[in-house]
Amino acid sequence: MSKQKLITTSFIIISLILAIVTAFMAFKLYQTSKKPQPTPRPIPSPITKEKEEAPEVYQQQPTGPCELGFTITQTQTSPSPSPSVSPSPSPSISPSPGTSPSPSPSVSPSPSSSPSPSVSPSPSPSPSVSPSPPACITCTYLYYYEFNGNPYNGETMEVGDSISFFCQDGSFSGFDPTEISVNFQYSIGGGSFTPLNSTGNIEYVNGYWRGYSQPLPINQAAEYVVQCQVCKGGVCTPWGEEGDCIY
Repeated sequence: MSKQKLITTSFIIISLILAIVTAFMAFKLYQTSKKPQPTPRPIPSPITKEKEEAPEVYQQQPTGPCELGFTITQTQTSPSPSPSVSPSPSPSISPSPGTSPSPSPSVSPSPSSSPSPSVSPSPSPSPSVSPSPPACITCTYLYYYEFNGNPYNGETMEVGDSISFFCQDGSFSGFDPTEISVNFQYSIGGGSFTPLNSTGNIEYVNGYWRGYSQPLPINQAAEYVVQCQVCKGGVCTPWGEEGDCIY
């Protein structure tokens, strides 16, 4: 009898414990349902990289005939070629063919008359010859010369290429080429100008004296500006401009 009582008591205790646990779990679930649910964070959209825009073509007007501007972009670009200036050749003057003198008609002597007094002609003054003005130098033209070591022929320039330039003036005639020097400088992206070495070679081409630059390496996509000047005896024309005559 006491054993049956013990089993019943144990069953009651276990039932109470389970009831308490069940009630506790129900209470926790109730508290959890009352808590405000956190707002889900928005999922950021994938960042799309904007397409890089190619820099605008160099628009600044050159200060003179001896400045040249061009733009290298990430893709290919072709500089707008300036019209080539070739001097018009001086017309050759061929001597007129000689003409054989026509024989003078024979004049029959007129009857003798009383001689008139002889008049001695007055000498005509010799015409004065004005001396030609002395030769002078000015800067008249700057353009591309060699592209990657070959004569430039309108090729498309890209990063990794090299380009050289020539600077000329048609007034060099009358000077010894050793008296003349040509200087170059360049700017990248609107920055300050950097000297670009000259080859030191002066040539007479089609009536113009020319000086040449060393190759300029194209190492980045940017706007490039190149200028030149000509000098004689330490006197130089302004950078990029024609300048006044230097005698």
